[in-house]
Amino acid sequence: MMTASTTSWRMASRPWVTDVAAQALDELQDYVDEASHDPWPGTGTPPRRFAEVRGQVLHLWYGGPDITSPAVLACEPTPLAQIQRLP
Repeated sequence: MMTASTTSWRMASRPWVTDVAAQALDELQDYVDEASHDPWPGTGTPPRRFAEVRGQVLHLWYGGPDITSPAVLACEPTPLAQIQRLP
């Protein structure tokens, strides 16, 4: 039987969680940049996107490479238990 904590652990051990999340941030950034003709987020060169799992939580942000770096824009942390992979 698979519990929520087992599912979360398995998700955290697979790179697809952060890969898909980072790709979603790339797509969002491209869409807003093209639609507004302005760099987004920020006002200069668009910042890089980052996705990282810490513990049982997915963190997404634009800015520096480490979660402790200043972020230009950060998303609300998402518990892995709330993320499901579709078959």
